[in-house]
Amino acid sequence: MVLTNGEIVFWEIDRGGEVYRIIKDKVEKYIKLSRLHPDKRFHVVFTTIDDKQTAKSRCSGILDLLEDFRRGDQFLTLPHKWAVNEPLEPVFLSPVHPMGIALTGMTHML
Repeated sequence: MVLTNGEIVFWEIDRGGEVYRIIKDKVEKYIKLSRLHPDKRFHVVFTTIDDKQTAKSRCSGILDLLEDFRRGDQFLTLPHKWAVNEPLEPVFLSPVHPMGIALTGMTHML
């Protein structure tokens, strides 16, 4: 998706069926993509759905994983229903903004 300000956002819908290692592998591939195209800044949002565990619990696990990458707001997570019901609100979570940030207020990756 491309926001009106030109920011590119990739969406990953997480149902809790993948082990965190798979998510880590995905993040590493997005980082490789970012290095291949340094002029194309983008964000990746992992939305979580209540299934194998609660969406909030899964977000917490993903946030812990993302912190090790030190990529600012490049990678975000939130419960899927928040993204659908409140897409313009500061509900997107990152290691830099664990209390939430609006999708349009994100800083660029490091």
